[in-house]
Amino acid sequence: MYVTFIIGNGFDLSLGMKTRYTDVYAEYMKEKSNSPTIQALKKELANNYENWTDFEMGMAEYAGKLKDERELIECVRDFRKFLTGYLKREEKDFLDKIKGDEELKRFCNEFQRSLERWMANLTPNARRDISYVDLERRFLTFNYTKILSIFVDIASSKWGLGPINKETIHIHNDLNSTILLGVDDQDQVPMPLSAKGKRTFVKRLFNDQYDNARVDKVNKTIHSSSTICIYGWSMGASDRCWVNAIAEWLEADEDHHLVWFPYGTPKFESYEMDAQMDEEDNQREILMEKLNLSGQYSTFEKQLHIVLGKGIFNFPSLDADIPTSTNK
Repeated sequence: MYVTFIIGNGFDLSLGMKTRYTDVYAEYMKEKSNSPTIQALKKELANNYENWTDFEMGMAEYAGKLKDERELIECVRDFRKFLTGYLKREEKDFLDKIKGDEELKRFCNEFQRSLERWMANLTPNARRDISYVDLERRFLTFNYTKILSIFVDIASSKWGLGPINKETIHIHNDLNSTILLGVDDQDQVPMPLSAKGKRTFVKRLFNDQYDNARVDKVNKTIHSSSTICIYGWSMGASDRCWVNAIAEWLEADEDHHLVWFPYGTPKFESYEMDAQMDEEDNQREILMEKLNLSGQYSTFEKQLHIVLGKGIFNFPSLDADIPTSTNK
């Protein structure tokens, strides 16, 4: 039996990395360009920041203002090149900061705690519903960075946590390859696209032509899971096929359980369990809407579990003081 952690950008953010698209835009707009197309894109970003919290869907909407597919391809490839370099710098900066044994230990300890206690904040009923005996932990990530892979590698080789699959599957590739940046399907772009345009901006098409074995592996990982935990992934429209895959997995077996760690939710005290369950119901409705299962609450209520208040991956601040050892 398997528990699969599906990890999004919230993980890198929890490490203190500046990996929001809005962080990237601030640097991207500073870089000079001689291309009128790229200059216009940066002006659009500057003037309509609030519409670009998600680059992929923002770019899809912006495509309706472009003259032709050539300009769309130029915009996507220019931003992708900058994003790759930006994230490589962020990744290196973080790894440089945790080179010391004590600093690395602090982060590894929290990662270990999270893998041990991811069920701790669930209700007793939920913990009984989820069969946890000998569950192998597996990891899928939408992130391009390798930080999660490093922690998983350490966890699988050094800690007695039970079975952990050492391979972290990067759904959208990593920084050592061409990162996938685009929409889920052609119908999300308001212009006709040639094979070249689809290869550049439609992720499913690129995967079919480049590495369909990775897609098969992700699907097999999802559908062979008994429990899936989602942390830091927005389940947005640009990942529609993966959202649908999880909904199909959930519908396939009433013993499949989905645990969601929604961002920015309050943490309740032990004497507020009724209020906590009220908020869990609210978040469960939001989750069902994301999964396109609205109106089926009674069907999936016992399969959907909500962890409020950032129950895992509470990594220390890199600016926090490192405790001084008293060992002589």
